[in-house]
Amino acid sequence: MGINTHTFFGKALFWRALALALSALGGLSCARQDVSEEFGAPTFPLESCARVAVTNEATGEPVIGAEDFALDVAGERIVLSAYDRLAVERSVRRRDDKIPEGGLYVVSTGALVAALASSESSATTPKKISVRPIFRDGEMTHGLRPHGLTIDKATGDVVFINHAYLKDGTRWRRRATLERASLDGAIVMGAGAQTHCAANNLVTNDFGVLTSFDHAHCGWRSLIDDALPFKRSGVAASAGTPVFAGARFANGVANLPEGRVALADTRGHSIFVLDAAMKEVRKSFDMPGGPDNLTLNHLGALVAALHPSTWRIALYRKLNIGLAPSRVVALDPKTGETTLLFEDKEGAVIAGATVALQTAE
Repeated sequence: MGINTHTFFGKALFWRALALALSALGGLSCARQDVSEEFGAPTFPLESCARVAVTNEATGEPVIGAEDFALDVAGERIVLSAYDRLAVERSVRRRDDKIPEGGLYVVSTGALVAALASSESSATTPKKISVRPIFRDGEMTHGLRPHGLTIDKATGDVVFINHAYLKDGTRWRRRATLERASLDGAIVMGAGAQTHCAANNLVTNDFGVLTSFDHAHCGWRSLIDDALPFKRSGVAASAGTPVFAGARFANGVANLPEGRVALADTRGHSIFVLDAAMKEVRKSFDMPGGPDNLTLNHLGALVAALHPSTWRIALYRKLNIGLAPSRVVALDPKTGETTLLFEDKEGAVIAGATVALQTAE
């Protein structure tokens, strides 16, 4: 149902604690911890779910730091983005000569179903599956560290946000770029155009490529966005120019009919439906948690991975303390009807899920 996000910890514990404190000052609150009375039992009970450990079939190494995935319906496969953000952060702080990379991976839905149907597993001993890397090691200029991704239905390509790192004297500077590649030939189709520095997720539509950006600024100025409840994040054009900036922490995006776009506001515990011009919020739906990435299921509903507890996800991701719960819902963007699909209250099986897919089977 979801992907386990990588935890964050390291030597710069003070700064992480400060960021957490600033987030708290910014008005972050915990969502409803128990939603059983409102939504009933989840469609997919926890006892029927399992973790699957992912391995790079080319190297045999584990895939660490899975962030986002998308379903290629025509090809009956799933595309996965991942990189070890902890290792990257440590390497940047040490000013290493080379920064670790990640990868984009493909796995057939049939193989995933087979892995789920395999022998018994547990939270400590997950099931296993290998995935095919799209790129060869070292193929991307300034490194491959993919974040949000989408499948361009017009071309079948994968379009993704890449976190490139460039040397500025003795220091590394991160630059967010937009990349496009063939799923079969590992051919980079774009030139790595720079986009908004805080680009998080993206969609392709009549505008071209639209990205969500979770902060108005990057670097030390992003702490101001964390500390104060500004609504300055939102949606940007491919070059990074904002077209909508009315969310507190814009995250997942998804295309809806009639050119509209759904946008997750994690800190606002809301999902917005923006008009085709990306200027107005036509609808706003309150969520029982902070929505992360968004996908569409086979019925046209938005599937949202939620963070039920702001404090627990912050402690888990920034300070490596405890485990974060996961919650997944399906939202009908026409009626607002919300269905609870999955919940792991303690994060024992799926901790801090950032994305979920629901298919017909």
